[in-house]
Amino acid sequence: FWGDQKVEIAAIQILPVTPINEYMYDTTWAQAVHDYTLQELNNATYGDEWKSVIYLAYSQVNPVAAAQLSSSLTSWGTGNTFSNQLYFLSTRPGASNVCASAPSNPIGTFYIQSVTTNSYVTASTLPDLIASSASQSLAAKFQLAFAPNAGTIKAVSTNQFVTADISGSYTISASRGTASTWEVFIIRPKRGAASGVYSILAASNKQYVTLGNNGALINNGAAESSSAGFRLVSA
Repeated sequence: FWGDQKVEIAAIQILPVTPINEYMYDTTWAQAVHDYTLQELNNATYGDEWKSVIYLAYSQVNPVAAAQLSSSLTSWGTGNTFSNQLYFLSTRPGASNVCASAPSNPIGTFYIQSVTTNSYVTASTLPDLIASSASQSLAAKFQLAFAPNAGTIKAVSTNQFVTADISGSYTISASRGTASTWEVFIIRPKRGAASGVYSILAASNKQYVTLGNNGALINNGAAESSSAGFRLVSA
């Protein structure tokens, strides 16, 4: 009746996530729900709005792991919010300030530079984001702004938001006048890379941005290890 996805079936049993309901999520049940939905939780094609509440129930078992899982969310549906996610996680027994240093996107105006080629995303190739210029004077400027647990990227010269097609088959492009789901990105320090190097994850399909043969930025990397590294140079 409700849906055939395991995350849907489980999440509807958890909603609404409020302090008065926390006693319903005993550790044995919460662990069973996590195990039951694990395959879908690890699949990027299933919605964050369902995963978010399952992670909150699981925080009764392991708040540290639940906080880490929640760090990749970009949608919370109508039954949850980003702020409620942080509050519930941080108030679990044994949470020990798990959200005190929650990661966030850089904010400001930047040039985007590929670490692999040292080339900048070029203004002349907009709306497509292509790292093809060795000269910063030819680089496009981008304004990075806040979105819950993520952020938006907007080309300064055209005032258009960067969007990532859900298929991951096309170059990401600054071609939207307003920001919605496909215009949200998680930008974090790239694990194992030098300081100041970031990976970019598209919220549209939960794929990392890679670098094509011509320097095109494409959201088709299944894991961070396959993502391109980028420097954000203050503009």
